[in-house]
Amino acid sequence: MRDINPVLLRELRGRLRTPRSYWLLCGALFLVSSISLLIYSAEYASMNGQPTFNGSSGHTVFLSLVVTALVVVTAIAPIMAAGSISGERERQTFDLIVLTQLRPIDIVLGKTAATFAYCLLFVTALTPFMAITFLIGGVDIGELAMMYVIIMSTAFLYTCIGVYWSTRTQTAITATGYALATILGVLLVLPVLVLVLPEVLPGWIDDSTTTWRQLMLAIHPYATIIFTQDAIRMSTVWTNQYTIFGVTVAGPAMWVLSVAVSWFWSCVCSILSIRRLTPPTIKGAS
Repeated sequence: MRDINPVLLRELRGRLRTPRSYWLLCGALFLVSSISLLIYSAEYASMNGQPTFNGSSGHTVFLSLVVTALVVVTAIAPIMAAGSISGERERQTFDLIVLTQLRPIDIVLGKTAATFAYCLLFVTALTPFMAITFLIGGVDIGELAMMYVIIMSTAFLYTCIGVYWSTRTQTAITATGYALATILGVLLVLPVLVLVLPEVLPGWIDDSTTTWRQLMLAIHPYATIIFTQDAIRMSTVWTNQYTIFGVTVAGPAMWVLSVAVSWFWSCVCSILSIRRLTPPTIKGAS
């Protein structure tokens, strides 16, 4: 236990000992299960009460679980991470942490890992619900693994965004607002740009509109799920064909590209957070 990040230990112990964490987890699971039950009931009604389901019914229930879980992660990760550093400032304990022998990278990684661990706990708790879809049919273990990777990479990115804004603000509410505005801005603005740019710059991207849309939406997890479903139907899970300026090249699949982009921006946000906590060097000081 001595080698474990002390900030991570403190955050996990403090967070998991409070009833709020358990109620939040139970509420999130109740939301996911309720929506999936509604989808299941609608599928059952569409079958006119027949007890047999086809593969599409199980796949619909599975996608409802994935999308709802992604929505919950989109809300939980930045909100919990946004209060990691700014909350210490509000409680006037941030100076005590800085005065310890912990490096800025230890503080940032500890805060980030604590929130990400809670998101991992939520995704792990979803496993029994995901397993039910295997009883209905239409889902294989490979697709389940891909969706888990997409959800967790998204959770890590949104956690890093929340921690970054937490290092820049003095209050948790302000950090939460900036983090949610950043995430919602990406989720809402990117689809608009995807629709507008082919009309504004037809000479540049008209011959490869689909490729540019995929590249622009690589950081959009919901669009990634849609593209991944198309790739699964066409049996192109690992590779994809991209056409750029009339040249067609083979590249990674959309979900692989999305995960790579998410981890890249996660590293960028973490580096910026560490720089924010690094004290400035005074010139001439010995």
